[in-house]
Amino acid sequence: FEVIIVDDGSTDKSVDIIKKFCQNNEYFIFITQENQGPASARNRALEVCRGDYIGFMDSDDYLEPEFLESLYNAAVENDADIACCNFNLYYPEKDLKLCMPFTSFPGVYSKTKALKKLILDMGIHYFVWNKLSKRELFFNNNLTFHDMYFEDISTSPKLFYYADKIVLLGKSLYN
Repeated sequence: FEVIIVDDGSTDKSVDIIKKFCQNNEYFIFITQENQGPASARNRALEVCRGDYIGFMDSDDYLEPEFLESLYNAAVENDADIACCNFNLYYPEKDLKLCMPFTSFPGVYSKTKALKKLILDMGIHYFVWNKLSKRELFFNNNLTFHDMYFEDISTSPKLFYYADKIVLLGKSLYN
């Protein structure tokens, strides 16, 4: 795996922390840019990524330790183009996690069924951060993120449209 960290114009000491961390880890790539928003940061990461699957994470979130392994294994074992997991809403001041499960059953879905659930927002959500998607979906179809609020909404349906199979895990692996 590789981790691409895009600093989108932070004004705190996070750049120093990231630089120190990346010095000791050859799988981490650090990119800095002036503040342009999440769509630009995601697109910048897409420009340099080399992996077979791509996942995204927002700066105020965290992953369960088995996030990558579980989603990757589910995608490979099911020959799926996209693997999705449940997520938790986390409230640190109360140390409270609330699971936000899919209303769809875990399993493998055709693009037609998954896209319908996504568009109707019934059982699959538009977020890109609780998913791994094949890199080729982005590159073969010239998909990028648009500079808008909730940039996932314009990109996820396109990813699902070009995917053949989508697998849903019943585990909450993203916080």
